[in-house]
Amino acid sequence: MKHLKPVHPMSEFRSDVDFIDKVEQGEIFRMDTLDCYGGVIRNNLDLRSTAKIACMNPATGPIRIEGVKAGDILEVEILEIDLADQGVMAMKDGFGPLGDLVEIEDMKVLPVRENKIFFDEHIVLEATPMIGVLGL
Repeated sequence: MKHLKPVHPMSEFRSDVDFIDKVEQGEIFRMDTLDCYGGVIRNNLDLRSTAKIACMNPATGPIRIEGVKAGDILEVEILEIDLADQGVMAMKDGFGPLGDLVEIEDMKVLPVRENKIFFDEHIVLEATPMIGVLGL
């Protein structure tokens, strides 16, 4: 099975961007993606405001599907989503739905195991995986 990895994180797909790889119609392949910070926040000291983030919410791809031309309609089936071993929670004044309650910017790296997010020893949340942005 082909295993594709993010090559050049981008915030938009344009006609001048090269495909990262190609697959055949109906081919099953594995695709790695980046988190919304491009994987640069690795610990609680990496603040969002000072991290060198190439682009927010980077898209993965584009991937060329052999035989498909502009205007064709595609159906993509996501067979499985494997979560990374950690997630990130960002807090910043004016940022997000509770931003008016935040006085000091902070980050919290949250361990993820067995589809559960561990906020601390008392709070464990069930994860709801999503694919983010994928371009074909």
